[in-house]
Amino acid sequence: MLEACEGALLYATTGILGFMVFDGLACSRKVRARFPDLAMVIGGWFASVRPDLQLSTGLYQAVVLGQGELTFRDLVQAIDAGSPLDQVQGLALWRDGQVVKTEKRPVAGWDKILNCPWHLLDIEPYRRHQLRAESHRDVLRMPTPLAIGQRQPYFGVTYFSSYGCPEPCTFCCSPFVTDRRWKAMPADRMLDDIQEMHERWGFQVLRFGNDNGGGQGVEMLLSVYRKSSRIIKQYIYIRSFFYAISSRITDAVPAAVPRGGEVDAVKEHHEFSVRHEHPALW
Repeated sequence: MLEACEGALLYATTGILGFMVFDGLACSRKVRARFPDLAMVIGGWFASVRPDLQLSTGLYQAVVLGQGELTFRDLVQAIDAGSPLDQVQGLALWRDGQVVKTEKRPVAGWDKILNCPWHLLDIEPYRRHQLRAESHRDVLRMPTPLAIGQRQPYFGVTYFSSYGCPEPCTFCCSPFVTDRRWKAMPADRMLDDIQEMHERWGFQVLRFGNDNGGGQGVEMLLSVYRKSSRIIKQYIYIRSFFYAISSRITDAVPAAVPRGGEVDAVKEHHEFSVRHEHPALW
């Protein structure tokens, strides 16, 4: 990381919880010690919930709050131009020993967000780590799909096709961070994106890691499953997992998909998964 920061315009990091936050802090401290004048920012779930903890360290010029794609773009442009960060929407700044937030940035739909530039990601270290013979012992490893074989190593990726969640759950920080807004990627765009990823990386397992898998999430996923001919043709070798909180699905499905015998969306997804060898975990 220190080598990569030589001559850089900006250092940016993120983290959700636990070791990601701890390791990110340790890394940022080393970067700041080596490059005292380098612009440094942080974003993500933890930073969005507690920007005061991040800014009070003196490491970062700004915290990107919530959805970060557009905010980070504007932040990079402002730093490059030497413009005041106070003019960038969606930031938390440290002013006179306290957090000051800039103008709130509305949650953007997928029509405003570009596809992820997958070609910039070096996937090989992740592939090698997952394909180790002893990888089934890893604490954070997902179980091997039955079609691959119990405890057999496999290469999988997690994919997020939506942002936010409309639920008011108090055990989760999503209502606070996303304002209970929910934005889903259009099905055709998602399939094109997944196809590009698979052609580039050849993964065996695709996991949908969306915050909300019930309600509108079920309706969006059903629109994908109904394109079964395309999925069979292009993704027959991909085993997909779909995780959701069952109470969200059972409560939300009747209202979300009330048309033409589609109330039992869970059963429809399960039957699709069985027919096309896509093991489903609910």
